[in-house]
Amino acid sequence: MKSACFLMYSLLIIGTPLRADYSQQLLAIMELVEEKNYPEAIAGYEKFLAQAPKPLHGAVEFEIATLHAASGNKDRALVMMEQAIRSGFDDCLAVQQYEELKSIRSDPRFTALHSRVRVSEADLKELAWLKKEIENVNHDTKMMIIENTNRLDTGITIIPQSTIPVRETASAGVLFNREILKMMHLVQRKYVFESDKARMEHVGSMTVISGGASYEQVAESSRLAERAAEERKRAINARRFSLPPGAGSTARSCSEWK
Repeated sequence: MKSACFLMYSLLIIGTPLRADYSQQLLAIMELVEEKNYPEAIAGYEKFLAQAPKPLHGAVEFEIATLHAASGNKDRALVMMEQAIRSGFDDCLAVQQYEELKSIRSDPRFTALHSRVRVSEADLKELAWLKKEIENVNHDTKMMIIENTNRLDTGITIIPQSTIPVRETASAGVLFNREILKMMHLVQRKYVFESDKARMEHVGSMTVISGGASYEQVAESSRLAERAAEERKRAINARRFSLPPGAGSTARSCSEWK
């Protein structure tokens, strides 16, 4: 019975077809960035641009600009940043937060380009929420994996996930960060699944070797896992995105939102 449930779970996690939903492509690129393999990451983004919908172009071109800046290609970085702005790039938070831009921040051309980035209040509010939620998903994933190491049961981990906003917007930054959050959800399911698999194999091995944990210990482990999932679900519901009343849709320069 356990193996049947596990097989079904495997199919749900691994066999779910992805739409042109870019999650796998973005994940591969992000892994290259994490490895500081910037040339390959840039090539990945350029390939991604060829098939991505136009509203995403500005954000992707900005990502390419940041990687050129990180590689020391300042002129190319500024050229790509200008192209990104022409394509609708509007993520004021990224301009402010990305450490990769350090090499060009003092360049007068960067200052001039930054002054041209414009975003609405509504889009800025969602951008801030999306970036924070991406951090929350990363934290929740780590916690679920840690909790898994102490479990004595063979139950499948319940993975509550946030609802990604679907309000209508043309914001390149918002649309791109929605895709990043979708990617993080995919990564979360993948890593927790792998953690579940390792735990189930360990519990099975210990059962063969020593008879395993007692019924009471297994039941308590299962109860604690369910409680953790419920607490996580409540936290996700409590922080779900809600646009403040009156949030405007008129785009303004980044400096006006400070």
